[in-house]
Amino acid sequence: MENGKKISIDSSTLMNKALEIIEAKYLFGIEKDKIEAIIHPEGLVHSFVEFVDGTTLASMAKPDMKIPISYGLGFPKIINNKINKVDLQKLANLSFEKIDRKKFPSIDFAYYAINQGRGMPIVLNAANELAVDYFMKEKIKFTDIFRLISSTLSYVDKNNIKLKSVSLDSILNFYDEIKEITSKNLKNFIK
Repeated sequence: MENGKKISIDSSTLMNKALEIIEAKYLFGIEKDKIEAIIHPEGLVHSFVEFVDGTTLASMAKPDMKIPISYGLGFPKIINNKINKVDLQKLANLSFEKIDRKKFPSIDFAYYAINQGRGMPIVLNAANELAVDYFMKEKIKFTDIFRLISSTLSYVDKNNIKLKSVSLDSILNFYDEIKEITSKNLKNFIK
């Protein structure tokens, strides 16, 4: 699967935001009710942190993956990545919109996965990867991406399939099991 195309599809389904919600929960230990995703069409603000005193800090940068990659490679130091900086004087507008969760169920999938635990975030990721791959291969319609993911999440929940242990081998085996389940569900969605 071509990563650039997958990233574009994940952006259009807002699965990128859904996975970021899960990342915020598990990587930073933030409670799920404190995490909110919004749409920012200009793509310059990458995160907000709200403090109890009412102040909000924003992280702003050009939408370029070289920035987080250089941050990860250089941590704890900041690397000069040669990316043009945001020119605040040229900004005409910064807009933010609430996500229509009926149109983009990926956000609810993220909260569902967090609530269920038992490896459900892995289920969401594996089902999404396969659904996007099927769409790119023209085996399913774009609108079937959400339906296939939902079907896989429901199947795993109803059948009480869960991650048995948190080891690399266990996670990889569970991931493969979920991809197999998603593949079996595909027959219900073939064009």
